[in-house]
Amino acid sequence: MKIRTPMPSLDGDELIINERALTKDISNITLIYFWSISCNQCETSIIKLKELQQLFQNKLTIIAIHMPRSEEDKDVKAIKSKLKQLAIALPVYVDQHLRLTNAFENRFVPAYYLFDKEKKLRFYQAGVPSKKLLQQKIERFI
Repeated sequence: MKIRTPMPSLDGDELIINERALTKDISNITLIYFWSISCNQCETSIIKLKELQQLFQNKLTIIAIHMPRSEEDKDVKAIKSKLKQLAIALPVYVDQHLRLTNAFENRFVPAYYLFDKEKKLRFYQAGVPSKKLLQQKIERFI
């Protein structure tokens, strides 16, 4: 995705874990986070997101999208178990058929897509950025 591209729709038939945590507040900036249970870096990254969510509370919406990288990654029980183990309460879309992955043109995990209040892409990074970098990018658009 190119910078300033509108955020793709998240509507579809994907299973959403922690759906009650999903907010429809379009006034917030939104961080979309792609991850996979088979990604070692993702575990550290998703914990950072938990910290950012606490820091920005009602100013930031974080949505995780689980992108399977293998057949084993499609085990919903394993995904739920990992989220429970890490005490993650973020809404998590389980993208078994890669519909969201393709809509975002995403190829990597972890990957971060930050959308401003108008839902235009303002920052993208694949890999593990520092918490400080993410915090700076978020603060810029609040």
